Amino acid sequence: MRVALIRSVSLLLVLLVTGCAFSVPEENPITPVNVTNFNKGYPNRSISRIGFNQDFPNPVEKDHPLYKAVTIGKIEDVPDVIRNINIAIASSAQFEEALQVTLNNSFLYNKNPAEADYVLNVKYIENDFFGQTTRIQYLLSKKGESIPLLDRKIRSEVIVKNAWGGMTWQHARTATRLAHTLNLASITWCLEQYDGAAFPQICDLDYYNLDK
Repeated sequence: MRVALIRSVSLLLVLLVTGCAFSVPEENPITPVNVTNFNKGYPNRSISRIGFNQDFPNPVEKDHPLYKAVTIGKIEDVPDVIRNINIAIASSAQFEEALQVTLNNSFLYNKNPAEADYVLNVKYIENDFFGQTTRIQYLLSKKGESIPLLDRKIRSEVIVKNAWGGMTWQHARTATRLAHTLNLASITWCLEQYDGAAFPQICDLDYYNLDK
């Protein structure tokens, strides 16, 4: 009886881990509008809406040098499935979609590559084991030019803890989602600030919880 119970529990754990490892959310989870609540029923621990330390997004005007002028080029080294430990967060396709959506919300993205004057290439550097820190390199180039106008590595870190100071897998998953959201917002904010001559020296945004 005891052996059977242990086997049943072991099988359940395997199924849970496998399900977490290979299931990818259908809804794009890494844009600001898709940041979802966790630990519902615990308002002091929930994050459903985030704000940024800089005003964002700021949809650019038609006279902005990057107004609907950016297309996405190469996206390198993004895992097929972005994970926090063994928990699926997003697919590589969802990552690209999130970048498109974030740029588009600021009127920077042009879905027709032939009409865009600039190409944004992306290199996924690292998502740490616990998923709290995301590092991505962005290179913006004018078409036909080999030297990038912008070459920036952005590091985004999010720590989400429960009331006891620890971090369960739900918190870890939320941290990973927010770290990616923050990183994509940071590069988009940086492009918004371009005046035709220079970009901000520091593009890394920070976030705060609008629900507190």
